[in-house]
Amino acid sequence: MRNNLFNLVVLFFLSMLVYANSFQNRFAWDDDLFIVQNREIKTAQPWPKYFLEGSEGLYRPLRTMLYSVTYRFSGLNPVGYHIVGKTLNALVVCVLYALLVLLFTDSRAAFWGALLFALHPLHTERVTFITASYDIMGDLFWLSSVVCYVAGRRGRGEWYFVLSMVLFTLGLFSSETAAVAPLVIILYDLTIGSEKGEGWKFAALRSKIVWVPFLVLLLAYLSIRSSVLGTVARSGTSAFNTDPIGNYVTMSGVVVQYFKLLLIPWPLVVVRDVTQAVAPFSNLLLLSALFVSVLIVTALLYCKKNPMPAFSFLWFFVVLSPNLNFIPTGTLMAERYVYIPSAMLSFFVALVFRETSETQKQKAVFWCLAVATVFFVMTAARNHVWRNETALWADAVNTSPRGSSVVANLSVALKDIGQNDQAEKLLLYALRVNAADPLLLEKLGGVYMNVGRLDEAEKAYLQIPQNPKNWYGAQLNIAVIRMRQGKSAEAVKPLEEILEKYPDEAKALNDYAYVLISLERKGWSSALVRAFANSGDVEYIKNLAVSYQVTGNAVAAKKVAQIGLYLDPQNEKLLTVLK
Repeated sequence: MRNNLFNLVVLFFLSMLVYANSFQNRFAWDDDLFIVQNREIKTAQPWPKYFLEGSEGLYRPLRTMLYSVTYRFSGLNPVGYHIVGKTLNALVVCVLYALLVLLFTDSRAAFWGALLFALHPLHTERVTFITASYDIMGDLFWLSSVVCYVAGRRGRGEWYFVLSMVLFTLGLFSSETAAVAPLVIILYDLTIGSEKGEGWKFAALRSKIVWVPFLVLLLAYLSIRSSVLGTVARSGTSAFNTDPIGNYVTMSGVVVQYFKLLLIPWPLVVVRDVTQAVAPFSNLLLLSALFVSVLIVTALLYCKKNPMPAFSFLWFFVVLSPNLNFIPTGTLMAERYVYIPSAMLSFFVALVFRETSETQKQKAVFWCLAVATVFFVMTAARNHVWRNETALWADAVNTSPRGSSVVANLSVALKDIGQNDQAEKLLLYALRVNAADPLLLEKLGGVYMNVGRLDEAEKAYLQIPQNPKNWYGAQLNIAVIRMRQGKSAEAVKPLEEILEKYPDEAKALNDYAYVLISLERKGWSSALVRAFANSGDVEYIKNLAVSYQVTGNAVAAKKVAQIGLYLDPQNEKLLTVLK
């Protein structure tokens, strides 16, 4: 017991220390969307409200609540958010250690397995990236749920099962990835936890009844999630992949890359340009699919004969399953997805250490220390890359210079700090390779708009072909350009084209309303009402109130402002309208 406590203290300390140089890092990437510009976390609201609506297409109410609590104490100082994220990670390391002790009954083996997990450079994106680090709360809850379940199975007491269900529920409302917990529990029962001679047979059916509450809780969560978001997938993505064969081949290639990064975590990059494979598939992808298939089948066949290695290997696929694109997430590969799945490596390290003879354990300790030292240095260096938005994307461009998404993001970061000339040069250079890249053209237009070169901006936007992702934004910006140039009548056309194709797009309806106001035409108020009805964003109520005020209808402006303040009592613009 005392040895376990000492190990936990050391693991917690090292888990914090390895990320110590990231505490001064600024907000980066999606932090602006989920924290800096997120009005939901900045306004006090009854806690049930968090469970009644999604946030940016996600349903993670406990995570949003944690953002809000952190904001109360830290405001927009990144240090407070870093403290929370790193603490969550350190707690996950401690929980993983507890699981390793339960599985291997060897505290030394568990320590080395957990230590390599704590220091692994592949986890940097999950831990140093503030937005991703808050998702660790879900990992902490569901991993703790599994630990309690295993403890219950090992005869520690039936109340462990109840606690396991409570933790599982908390995990689900923190992050949908917690849905893997019942699968991990079933995997455990069919491998390591299987009664002697039972194997894959369900002879001891009564012992499996405990699975039922977990599955019921999962179904209840999916029902709530679906009613809030309108889908079980992330809002804005299709529910299921329409090409299962292409998806399997694609994700097999991704899995092979993950395995490589687990063993040799270099090079690391924030965005990887992986595209959905379509037939005819390349030989490399087919070989990857064959390799992964053989490994999975072998593990399944050895579940009874060698349950510990089988469990350790299959853990990776079971835990990674929410991000294997069967239900699309919008991202095929990301280093943050391998955070808990990478515990597979910890299991194998602990297994090998336990099976090593006492005479060879000293060598094993030496190699574990050597790898841990290398991991520590690599993780600390990777933390520095995340110090600000510009450094992050500059590193990504150096690592993956042909990736249009990383070039586009670096150009935005440069533009935001006033380096428009550098952003323009970067984009023009990238466009030499792919002159028709819609993302690069969109960002080039944005740079030109930022410096007032409106004709060049419009020219860039007009080169973007019609596709749902980039064409819509380009048409909006063309309308804005024409309004800036005093050509309000010409701004109507691109907006009407958008609304013809996407009649419920709130931003287009909002801009359309402003054009109608400038032309002194009717219909602008109904456009803003539709924008609010389609989005639920109180910003459009504010715009409606201000528009009534600008057009001289003070009575209507105040009535609309009162409605808006009911939804957002702290909205300063609406309060001004009422004065």
